[in-house]
Parts: sequence; structure tokens; C-alpha cells
Amino acid sequence: MNTDLHRPLQDVRTQSQTGDDLIAQLLHIQEHYLLHNLKSLDWITHLQCLSTADPLARKRKRSRASPDPSTAAPRTLTRATVNGRTGHYIAISYPWTASAQPTTVDRGATGGWRIRAATGRAHAASAVRDAVLERAARCAAALGCPNVWIDRECIPQDGGPENEVAMHTMDLVYQFSEWPAALLFCPIVSKEELAVFNKIMLRRFIVPGEGGGDVLRESVDAEMARGALGVLKGITDDPWWERAWTFQENYCAGPKMNLLIPLRDRGLWRKRQKYEFWRTCDVPGELMVNSVDFHKAATRFCLAYLKSQHVSDADRRVCQTILRKAGRYSYTILYDGTVGTTDYSRTMTTRILEDIAHRNAQFREDILPIASNCCQKAS
Repeated sequence: MNTDLHRPLQDVRTQSQTGDDLIAQLLHIQEHYLLHNLKSLDWITHLQCLSTADPLARKRKRSRASPDPSTAAPRTLTRATVNGRTGHYIAISYPWTASAQPTTVDRGATGGWRIRAATGRAHAASAVRDAVLERAARCAAALGCPNVWIDRECIPQDGGPENEVAMHTMDLVYQFSEWPAALLFCPIVSKEELAVFNKIMLRRFIVPGEGGGDVLRESVDAEMARGALGVLKGITDDPWWERAWTFQENYCAGPKMNLLIPLRDRGLWRKRQKYEFWRTCDVPGELMVNSVDFHKAATRFCLAYLKSQHVSDADRRVCQTILRKAGRYSYTILYDGTVGTTDYSRTMTTRILEDIAHRNAQFREDILPIASNCCQKAS
């Protein structure tokens, strides 16, 4: 399969040595691939996490003046074992490599956080970026859930048998978690962008069309539409949308996945309002947004914009890129008008495979288990 990843699915199907169609080939792979045997409920039942709770806090003399957390270094997380099937942990989804984009709030620095062993005082500097751990800890405090799961610290990185089991069971980590959370690092930078984002989520730019689907409101001119498109582009330009593993994490978490979108200026942040149904928790300095709600809003806006007289060729390409990254299948497949309801599941599987193949993976052989996990959940 590695050598086929860059080829269109139609070519893979037509050039098959067996002459089988693509669906038959996929069923053959599923029948002979040992994914089911590699999944370990024992591993997920004894899930290794990082806890923000300090087990030594009661033994210390408490100072009357609390230290400033921004200047306290290094900060410490403690290894803990939880029953992953209860879901009482936050599963963090993030790109391993720091973003090089000039507008990002990401940083490549490590070493500001240390990991304490569960059985003693032994500490080791974490290889995870400080920016990731800071935001994960802030999210844990806001949610009142001390247990955080981060793959780079919670999965052995030696390539041994436990690593193999963990790699093939990661989809369950995000599926079982009560609070899966994706860390985006491309921020909303201004009050105006934040207002536009809220309007996108409220569907203020669109109305139902006469022939089905959505269209732009008559009051939305070209400048307003392009401004909204620019906000969506800024969010989906984040590297998180380009990784194969994060695609799996988002897809397998389903409606529980949250996107943490940072605000450049923390002065923009305020507690969520009742009408902001898409916000799932108050995390200071962040918008914690339900991923499915964002996918729906972004998809509906882009599909409406593509029908608009305002759309230019450049805007059309931007819309198509956003739909490739954040499109909601229930809208995009039916919008194509190429399938009936009986073919929906089959077409959805094809779309999933295409989307995964377009994403980056450090090891291309990882694509097969990722595709299998996602397609099993879709079926």
C-alpha cells in the first residue's frame, strides 16, 4: 500500500493485479490484517496518564503567598494509571513538530516541565514542547480533570511490543475520553476576527436556499464573505489539520472532540454566553469549541460561498482546501449529488481514505492502521 499512496484511488483499482474492484481489495485487507488482535483492552484499562495533582502537596508547608505559575519552573506532572474505559482523562491531540508559521503561538522549547515517576521522587525533563504542556495543564484546570493523556509521554517510544499495541489502540483512547482536546496554534488575532468567527458559528452569513442547501444572505457582500473566509482559512491553516494521526484522533473522538483555539490577546477572552452553544468550557485565553459544530459551520459557509456570485477563482480554491481539511461528510457527499442514500456508507469510506492519503505521516506505513480504524468506525 505504501507505493500506492500518491496515486488516485481510481488508478489503484484499475491497475490491480487481481482485477478486483477497490471495495473487494479493502475487504481483503480488513479480513487479513491483524488489527483486531492487536487491540488491547488490558492496555486501555491500565492507561498511563499524566496527573496535574501533586501527590507531595500535603507533605509540604504551604506558603501564604502563592507563587506566580508563569515564573515557577520547572513545573511537574506525575505519572498515574487510570481505567481508560471510564473516560476520566483528557486526551490531547497535537502535532509533534512545532509550527514554523509566523503568526503561530507555538514554541519549540522543551524542558520547562518535568515528569515525576508514580512510585517516587525521580524526575525527568519532558520531551513534549512546553507550549503543549502549558495549554494541556490549563485545560485540565478549567475542566477539573487532573488526568491528561499525551502520546509522546504516555506511550513507550522504544518501538517494542507495548509500543505496537499502543499504536493500534490509540483510536480507543480518543473514543473513550470524556474530554478529547485538539491544540491549535494559529490564533484569532483581533476583536474583529472574533466577531466574524462568532457569526460563522451562528450561521449569520447563510440562509436556506430554495433548491436545498444554504446560500449567502442577500446582505452579505463580497468584502464580508471574504472576511469570513479569511478567518476560516486562518484556523484551518494550522498544521494540526494536515496530520494523518490527528485526522484519526478527531474522527474517532467524534462529537466529543474539542478544538482549543488560542486568542492572541487574552484581553479578548470572556466567559461563554448562553447562545454560544459551540463553546464547551471556559479555558482562559482560549476558545474551546466543539469540533463537530465547527466542521458543520465551516462546511455550510463554504458550500454557500461556492454558489455565490462573489466567489473568485482564488476564493474557490480556498473553499475547496477548507472543505478538504474540515469538511463535514454529511454535507459534502450529499452536496456532490453523486450518490444516493444506499451508497452513502461506501462513498464515505472512499472519502475517508482519500482524506487520510492527503495528510502527512512521518512513517507512511502508519496510514494503513489509521485508515482501518477510521473506516471501522464509519461502518
